[in-house]
Amino acid sequence: MKNDIRNIINFEDLTRVRSSINVLKNIPAKDSLVKLIPIEYLNQGVKVLIDGKLFIAQIDEKIPVKEEIIAEVTSTNPFLLTLNLTEKLFKNKNFLLDQVIQKFDLPNTDSIRKLLVNVIGEENILIKSKILSIIDLLKNYPVKGLEFSLLVNLIWNNNDKQKIFIKDLYENLFDEPFEQVCENLFDSLKELLFTDMPNYLNQQISNSIIYNQKNDNSKFMANMPESILGLIKTLNDYKSKNKTFETTEIDNFIFHGTKYILQKSVLKEYDFYPDFVVVKNGSELNIINYSIKKMFDVNDNVSYKVLFNHSKLPFKLTGYLRDNFMVGDMETDNIIIDQSSLDDLQKRLNQWGLNSDIKVKNSSNDGSVILTKINKQINKLVS
Repeated sequence: MKNDIRNIINFEDLTRVRSSINVLKNIPAKDSLVKLIPIEYLNQGVKVLIDGKLFIAQIDEKIPVKEEIIAEVTSTNPFLLTLNLTEKLFKNKNFLLDQVIQKFDLPNTDSIRKLLVNVIGEENILIKSKILSIIDLLKNYPVKGLEFSLLVNLIWNNNDKQKIFIKDLYENLFDEPFEQVCENLFDSLKELLFTDMPNYLNQQISNSIIYNQKNDNSKFMANMPESILGLIKTLNDYKSKNKTFETTEIDNFIFHGTKYILQKSVLKEYDFYPDFVVVKNGSELNIINYSIKKMFDVNDNVSYKVLFNHSKLPFKLTGYLRDNFMVGDMETDNIIIDQSSLDDLQKRLNQWGLNSDIKVKNSSNDGSVILTKINKQINKLVS
């Protein structure tokens, strides 16, 4: 009879629920990986469901409720969970990926594993619904590199209703990778320099975009989008006043320059700062691409992940810059690193304003050197 009365408390069910909350023998082991569903936030923690049992847990980040999430148990008494699995990834990558794939019931493919490595490496929370969203988007937009990392950040920082916006970005703005946009802009720049333009325009282009160590115009390199925008305004003004001038080269530069500025503005929102530098070697112009990712530690201290790579350069640079110092690796084309090669690399870096100490990383001569100390000028490239 009592079961027919609405709103009455079922003490038997309540007892079962209470007995399942934070009973020490039921708590997953320390350092284990768990799949949980946050139910609601309470004053003393978060009510979460793990393997059909309710627990009150302390979690190191704010997480959405009613989502399937992977966390690591850092303490059983009190019950503490962490959502940052970066350290666990570095310690035993394959074991961690196997566990995540099994708990989320995902296909065990190379592409899924690479996706999980990127998500965890970027210190994003492992949320199943967002991983499935990325898998779905990648079917139509098979991006990689920077554009892949951007897609992950777009999904993790927007709700599911923003998928149309993300699709539009990748169909109309990021239909070309950022590096390709820079290459197109560089090609249009060279074409522009061969047109019959007044000297003052040629000089403005050179001062704004082409790095010149003797003239020390690196201040323009510090905010390339602003320099490009200034040139676009100047060229538009020149075109409107000179109707007879052949405008194809100007139009190409404006098109690629505008796309460059728009992509930069989106990337900046997610702390990506890729860019390019045009250097002059005799009469030849070369473009050098680089990428900087702004990162924060648990205390909100800033550091920068720097990637510096180009097919025409004899080395690839990867490292982290913090407090005007950079520690990282430089991979060279040569198997054996001798002092002459190091001196040559030192000279090249100095030419581009990177005053660095280079030392052999180890005695195996495997083509790797360690980079210590890069001057604070690199901070200016993040703008």
